[in-house]
Amino acid sequence: MRNSLNKLTEKESIVYNEIQVYRLADLFKKNEKLFYEVCEILPSYVNINDKASLDTLYCNSTMEYLIEKDKSDIILEGLPLIESISHTPTLQNAIKHIRTYEAVGDNNSICSYFQYLNFNQKWQWIYTHKAFLSDYSYLNVGTQLLQIQGLYKTLNDILGETFINNDGWQKFNLLSKREKEIMKMFAEGKSKKDISEQLFISEHTVRTHRKNIMGKIEANSIRDIIRFTQALEIVNEL
Repeated sequence: MRNSLNKLTEKESIVYNEIQVYRLADLFKKNEKLFYEVCEILPSYVNINDKASLDTLYCNSTMEYLIEKDKSDIILEGLPLIESISHTPTLQNAIKHIRTYEAVGDNNSICSYFQYLNFNQKWQWIYTHKAFLSDYSYLNVGTQLLQIQGLYKTLNDILGETFINNDGWQKFNLLSKREKEIMKMFAEGKSKKDISEQLFISEHTVRTHRKNIMGKIEANSIRDIIRFTQALEIVNEL
């Protein structure tokens, strides 16, 4: 796995970064203290912002260095600070992506977009990955294009190698919000009847969702679904 990571194209690197940001957001839910420790040593800038206002609630040391302001000032100044260092049309396009992402409401998806930011008096293209962190906040991880491989390599070293690959992540992203929800429930050992009663849908609808899930991730059995969710770390123990 490590050798193959060294040979990724830029596009492949971006996809692997999405996987690692997904894992980082999951770490927040499992071990918040460790999450913040990891964020402080990442080569990418990390910030958490409020869903409604997009104001900054937290930022890591890399962001502090790039903006040349103390963390407390970055948090205090909020969105207006980000606007002041952003290329306006690119920022407006990013906000459109964010609001569409919010409207879909798929907590197991990643929103990715470009930003053009003025760091240290130099305009730089940043590729940003955004993930749902909680009911009221987003996680954002921004990486300079020249350092695009640094993020996933660092997180791979910290979090351990993931068994999901580029192809598997793309299959996962084919699933709808409801399909991801039902896939997780099957992996947790719930029956069609259990899922039907919990989601207030018919067992026929559950069977249809299962068929669609298996087709999209190329699974032949429930066991394949379980393996797939384990690789994505969607379920911890079965």
